[in-house]
Amino acid sequence: TVAANASYNNEIGVPLTIFGADEDTEILVIEVGSRGIGHIASLAPMIRPDVAVVTNIGPAHIGMFGSLENTALAKGELVEALAPEGTAVLNVDDPRVDALVARTRGHVVSFGRAASADVRAEGVSLDDDARATFTLLAGDERARVTLRMPGEHMVSNALAAAAAARSAGVSLQGTADGLARAEGSAWRMELHDVGGRRILNDAYNANPDSTAAALKALAAMARGRPSWAVLGPMAELGDETIAAHDRVGRLAVRLGVTHLVTVGEDARAVHEAARQEGMFGGEAIFAATIDDAIAVLRARMEPDAVVLVKASRAAGLERVALALEVPDA
Repeated sequence: TVAANASYNNEIGVPLTIFGADEDTEILVIEVGSRGIGHIASLAPMIRPDVAVVTNIGPAHIGMFGSLENTALAKGELVEALAPEGTAVLNVDDPRVDALVARTRGHVVSFGRAASADVRAEGVSLDDDARATFTLLAGDERARVTLRMPGEHMVSNALAAAAAARSAGVSLQGTADGLARAEGSAWRMELHDVGGRRILNDAYNANPDSTAAALKALAAMARGRPSWAVLGPMAELGDETIAAHDRVGRLAVRLGVTHLVTVGEDARAVHEAARQEGMFGGEAIFAATIDDAIAVLRARMEPDAVVLVKASRAAGLERVALALEVPDA
């Protein structure tokens, strides 16, 4: 199996991924990105997918697409590229993704938490590390799965992978075994134990949906311990920028996060919203720079704190996580 490296998903990254395959490659996994309507369609003749997976249609990059409707139009180009013998793997829990059924000639395999999904999860529970255990079901088959990556939102990603694997002929138990071994890429929900503290480094990228999911994982992991959310800006949101950051700040408070460190002027709306929602004094802290954020955390973090670090790629907030991963820092 050959898979895309990092985010090699554009007109340069896709061919680089393809060139990594040789005559012994059985499965080629390609990530396909888009900056607007027509981009995926232009890559499709090069890819010629047998299985096309669409996990969600959300607000990420909405500043580039202009609307969720345009995002759906763009992502739908992938399933339109399927031949009749191909398979579209679609998230039935996302209405916009589910609607893509009408845009493909291929066979459809649905996944999700809904009872109608072809591949679904039942009995989802989280352990002390916010790692999900659930029963994976497909037809009359079932298998137990425990994921390594924290966050209940990882269940949907696991189901997408399971549906794609099933479409490629992998047994359900084989899929479950693979999911149990799967680990994330660098700076994506990386969990580090440093002394008595726990650092959740999710600094690779951020959008409103992924940030909400990471905050929920932080809250699930805290279990009465001090929790710190270190958040930077979410990029490419266009006219939704202020409102999206506002919602994130309010959500942090409603989830019971005990401290919020907002980094950078472009994320100030997160800080202001948290204060309006009731996080006052030393609970909501604005840091103008990454170095300021590191200084605050080193001075104030409790010995048993659980810390989430998340922002869009350009913010470079992994520097915060890496600094905190040094013992006794």
